[in-house]
Amino acid sequence: MFLSCHVTDDDLPKDQWLLDSGCSNHMTGNKKFFSSLDYTATTEIKLGDHTPVFAQGKGYVPVLTKHNQRKVIQDVFYVPNLKVNLISVGQLNAE
Repeated sequence: MFLSCHVTDDDLPKDQWLLDSGCSNHMTGNKKFFSSLDYTATTEIKLGDHTPVFAQGKGYVPVLTKHNQRKVIQDVFYVPNLKVNLISVGQLNAE
């Protein structure tokens, strides 16, 4: 079963992550999520509307699953001012 809906970034809790099949990389704008962050890993990223943004680092983000298990999402880009947290389906499949 697949459910799709439209929400604005104001509707989402700031710690919620969205699975995105069109997103090339995991990314967040919240620096506090990272357990480690490599500031030398910088790159330009194009958003879905072709707007360029700049990742100012890449690192590891620990998360709790709905079953209260601790997992780590690796290779997450830090993109300041990004309003939603994105998990790339393609990047998950490559891991």
